[in-house]
Amino acid sequence: MVDLFAGSGALGIEALSRGAARVLLVDRSPAAVAAIRANLASVGELPGVATVVRRDALAWASDPHTADGWDLVLADPPYSWRSWPELLGALRPFTGVLVAETGGRWEPVEGWETVRSRGYGTTVVTILEPTEGGGG
Repeated sequence: MVDLFAGSGALGIEALSRGAARVLLVDRSPAAVAAIRANLASVGELPGVATVVRRDALAWASDPHTADGWDLVLADPPYSWRSWPELLGALRPFTGVLVAETGGRWEPVEGWETVRSRGYGTTVVTILEPTEGGGG
């Protein structure tokens, strides 16, 4: 599992606590990376392996050597972030599921389909899957 825009690392740490074999936590902020490392240290030994990367999420996703082979990606960028088409294009080849948290409803780019979308107040959680042979 990959946690893009990881912030405090809460989602990735929760995944580890529930048995994820490996979790990659990506955030460009030095403060967020420090918080993730501190939070990992505070929970002690968890099953699986956690890797923390300080890098821009779009740059990470655009690097074919890092983005390949993940079955689940969680993306919770700031609601003002507008680079979804670029991120979806970069993630398309990884052939897994993307769970996106946004500040409103949106339609994915070609090559992706919405599996489910639910609103929680001003927050919308959308589950996306790549389509067979489409886009990217």
